[in-house]
Amino acid sequence: MWPLTDITVYYDEEKEPWTEFRFESNYISDMYHNRLNGYKPPKTGRICLHLRDNKIFEKPNYFGAICSYDVEFDFTKYKVLEGKSDKYKFILDSIHKTILEMAGILNWDKDVFIKSYDSILKDGFKFIKEYPTKSSRDKKTVGQVVLEKTETKTILKLKLTNGKSLEAKLIEKKNWFWFDSGYQLADKMRWIDKNNFGYKSKKTDKEIYYSLPDKKVVKNFEFKDNDF
Repeated sequence: MWPLTDITVYYDEEKEPWTEFRFESNYISDMYHNRLNGYKPPKTGRICLHLRDNKIFEKPNYFGAICSYDVEFDFTKYKVLEGKSDKYKFILDSIHKTILEMAGILNWDKDVFIKSYDSILKDGFKFIKEYPTKSSRDKKTVGQVVLEKTETKTILKLKLTNGKSLEAKLIEKKNWFWFDSGYQLADKMRWIDKNNFGYKSKKTDKEIYYSLPDKKVVKNFEFKDNDF
């Protein structure tokens, strides 16, 4: 079964794609989707939200597994907001209100979306995802990957604990939101052997890991701005 890959916001009248608003809306919708913790509405692979002054469609409509719906969004109110948190809250509220309306019409689990909304507010719009801890093969060291995002950057960090704690930055790259490969890399990171924690591909020979004996990050590739 395909997962719910993304919740994406579209603004049909936006002339330039990468305005401040575009970064803000992508950042919030990516975080909102990510905090659903894998929930997939029935028969839905994508959710596309179209911002409009007034709704055109009275109910959500499907094209295959893509579910689309209109969001009533008041740009006049948004544009007078000065603080970043106020803008984030305005965008989040608009997305959340619309998603709950869709959930009511389509019999989705509303609690999942409410928990996502509440957690974002609780964390003050900070995008931090902690992955499960993993013990080394000799059980002496615990490793944990932490993904952090801003509007423009994706950062993967590693926390290691073996009596004392250390933190190392493995990757810093451009944030591609829901399409970002940082998620896949974080999922694949593990103990390569008893001394090295990170990612190593047998297909491409790419590797990035933290070496305990050398006390440093080892990698043989770099991300460019156009690399997802």
